[in-house]
Amino acid sequence: MAKGEVSVREYDRERDVEAIEKLERSCEIGAGKGFSIVTNMMGDPLCRIRLFPLHVMMVAEVTGGGGELAGVARGCVKRVATGVGDGGTVLAGYVLGLRVSPVHRRKGIGLKLVESVEAWAALHGARHVVAAADATNAASRGLFVGRRGYAPAARLSILVQPLADVRPPAASSSSSRSDVRIERLAVEQAAMLYKRRFGGEPLCPSDVDAVLNAAPSLGTWMARFGGDGDGAWACVSLWNTCASYKLQ
Repeated sequence: MAKGEVSVREYDRERDVEAIEKLERSCEIGAGKGFSIVTNMMGDPLCRIRLFPLHVMMVAEVTGGGGELAGVARGCVKRVATGVGDGGTVLAGYVLGLRVSPVHRRKGIGLKLVESVEAWAALHGARHVVAAADATNAASRGLFVGRRGYAPAARLSILVQPLADVRPPAASSSSSRSDVRIERLAVEQAAMLYKRRFGGEPLCPSDVDAVLNAAPSLGTWMARFGGDGDGAWACVSLWNTCASYKLQ
């Protein structure tokens, strides 16, 4: 292989950890306007990988580059709901944390990394592969939709609330009403709620209890209106992502 070419292989912690840290720092670049989120995936702080027995990290190494890594992609295989109404599940692979160094972009490295994760997932029984792409990221959508033929499966919106602007609710607000009760749910209760309400939705993970038990989880709360029967309710789960996400 000629000097300067890139080869993809599995991550080796002993030889790659410093190079991965350098790569992650080089990718900490926001959108340059408005809000953007910079993520730090070193050590899998969001537990997106380590929860699953089947997981991998692929790295793109520059030949003759003294161990320089041009890109990285993480992947896992887990069982998720099909969403077709029969309660069925399927093994799905996930492409997570795709990074390519700014100086090595537009060279097909991202494509090589995605293909390597896809091949690994297929080898471990996955029937589909899932990836998340920002709707405004033309390069990411061009890779997954344009080059690899991925199809939209779900919509996700990330909303930002500056806590400095949050004020305590007024005494007359609904949060102080006697017919609204807020309680923290045990992990088992929260998992049962999610499975009952969303278990049939496409890509709903069958191991939601493990997700709710993961280290970053701060808990799940439910608000009930009108007693314990069939009244209205709402729930929210919180995660501590301060070590993973930075806002620019």
